[in-house]
Amino acid sequence: MHRIRLIALAALLPSFVLVGATPGPETPIPARKLGKTQKIKKYGYSIRIPDRWTAVPNQPGETKVVGKWEPDPKEVEKKWDVASYGCELTVVRFAATSAVTGQQKEEEEEKKKDEPKIPDELRKFMGKKFGKAKTLEGYLESNYEGARKRCLPKTIKAGSGKRKLQGELLEFTKGSSYVVAALFEETDWHWGVFYEAREDYYVKEWKKLYGKSLKSFRVFEPEGKVYSVADGVDTKSLKGDKKREAIKAGIAGSPGWWAHDTKNYVFLTNTKKKSLISQLGKEIETIRAKVYEKYFPPTNTVDAICIVRVFSDESEYYQYGGPRGSAGYWSSAKEELVLFDGFSGVSKVKSVKFTKSVMYHEAFHQYIYYAVGDLAPHSWFNEGHGDFFAGMSVKGSNVSFKKFSWRVNYLKRHLSLRKNLIPIRSLVRLPQREYYSNAGLKYAQGWALIYYLRKVTKNKEWRAIPDRYFKHLRDNLAAFKKSGKDKDDDSGEGVPGIPGVKVSSFVDREKVDEILEAAVDKGFEGVDYEKLDAAFLKWVKAVR
Repeated sequence: MHRIRLIALAALLPSFVLVGATPGPETPIPARKLGKTQKIKKYGYSIRIPDRWTAVPNQPGETKVVGKWEPDPKEVEKKWDVASYGCELTVVRFAATSAVTGQQKEEEEEKKKDEPKIPDELRKFMGKKFGKAKTLEGYLESNYEGARKRCLPKTIKAGSGKRKLQGELLEFTKGSSYVVAALFEETDWHWGVFYEAREDYYVKEWKKLYGKSLKSFRVFEPEGKVYSVADGVDTKSLKGDKKREAIKAGIAGSPGWWAHDTKNYVFLTNTKKKSLISQLGKEIETIRAKVYEKYFPPTNTVDAICIVRVFSDESEYYQYGGPRGSAGYWSSAKEELVLFDGFSGVSKVKSVKFTKSVMYHEAFHQYIYYAVGDLAPHSWFNEGHGDFFAGMSVKGSNVSFKKFSWRVNYLKRHLSLRKNLIPIRSLVRLPQREYYSNAGLKYAQGWALIYYLRKVTKNKEWRAIPDRYFKHLRDNLAAFKKSGKDKDDDSGEGVPGIPGVKVSSFVDREKVDEILEAAVDKGFEGVDYEKLDAAFLKWVKAVR
């Protein structure tokens, strides 16, 4: 099961306004026209895309996608351009089987020797499920099953000079979308150019424009080289420079995107604020060494190269897949921390502060995943510590802990309305699904409890609660996994080499739940909940 940890905005920032679910009145659709030619030098192709479209980076693992664009989300929202919702352009490239030389085959085999392999029996499943097709035809079938039976192929001509192209043009529907695809086969490469639009707008709004764009497609000799992963290799398990190159390959087809390396991280971003990314890189390394490793010494060797993806604004973050109402998230399945610069409705100084707070929070989840394992502690502990770290202030190599203003402000408003807190005895037993219900209060109280136990109370027994809880959870889950009964899973047994694929095992889930409950018992062993509630509430009422 894919696990995503996110930091929520909804109900936490008083000035933050979410776009409502009720649509406004439809306005006349602006005239459609082609924009500038996008020249992707590293892959050797160019294409004129529709005006007011923007590059979207690949999701981790999309190794055959060499370019993606969608309508600029800011323009779509500003003009309420409903005909642009669901539109996208994807360009894919596959090496022609006949073009693979003996030397290339040897290089591929060498890659496979050094890199983790995917079990043969799961390749067919993975090709459909995760887009790991080996051929253009395989990609068409895995992403648009039955496409050829839904249309009558036509001929399309594109290219210029010595590399004129002639291929197939397919038009068909898939779900609520209309798809138009141009498929070109050269001696060395097979290209697929796929446009999508909502089926009820395609004919009148996009058909003509998409056709012109497809005919503008050109190919040329690529400049430079993009790291490619051999078929059958699990990119999630790559190490060192190979992992860095594989990560950067994901933005090679995205104009405006660039990478920044630090000791343990690769930042991928499209912001023009290079000084900000450099600062974020220095600070994440500082808090990892001076804070995360201090509070949670790693039980595993941490040699993973971690991804931090920073979008230039909120709309692009949501376009990429960021959950609405969130300010950032960590996805263990994709192994990336995703956030954005440019919060709306606040000053530039506050926006940078918010971006840093989100990074501190989500980087904690990311670190725990690699250092100890995907333990998924109770949310009061997990999200509470995330927010505890979000309140940090980093100046050079110095780190200080401050109260996290988002949660302080929420609690002050909450209590001013004569509302009560959740009893600690209940809060620390809540599973994640319940924690996300009435999330504003629970996130705020989870932060407050961790801050109180770590930085406020003088009671030694109470101060030891977080460490006792975590030690029991870490040691017992590590022993459980070592026994072979569970494979880093929260709902079943993982399939070796296939990130995100699980085989359900209710016995394992039951055992993990037992360990989680026992960790709470151990953490709060001998604690008088009523006394803790009273002292905690007294502090919360006075917190500023």
